[in-house]
Amino acid sequence: MIFISFIMDGVISIYLDRLIPLFTITTFSIMSYFKSEDILIKYFIVIGILYDVVYTNTVILNTIIFYFLYYIMINYNKKYNKNLFNLVILNIIIIFTYLGISYLILSIFQYINIDILYMVILLFKSLFINTIYLIILYIIFHKKILYA
Repeated sequence: MIFISFIMDGVISIYLDRLIPLFTITTFSIMSYFKSEDILIKYFIVIGILYDVVYTNTVILNTIIFYFLYYIMINYNKKYNKNLFNLVILNIIIIFTYLGISYLILSIFQYINIDILYMVILLFKSLFINTIYLIILYIIFHKKILYA
């Protein structure tokens, strides 16, 4: 599922201008509910490297950010019950953190200029589409677990 989301990130960002899909990060959020920590960290590092190579011109930026997001997810899941509402909150936190750190680091190194209004619009569009995607994934995974 993670690799399908990874490919969807690239395809959708080509066809839908001014939208950052972040389906891979949303898939990480749902995987944090259903996979062990050992498996998750491997996925985070591999996909972080792939993100850096395929989608960005940064060397290890996404790998480091994904590693940081892993710890946020693990700590969040230890504190809160695993249900759809908490998963949506976790996903919002993760997306906000990912975009915030990415834009902050890229602006510090003057790789991009930040327009705050543009960033807020991108954030809300991304949160909207990723919340829908998360709910769909949750229903699929939840039913799969119930009927397995």
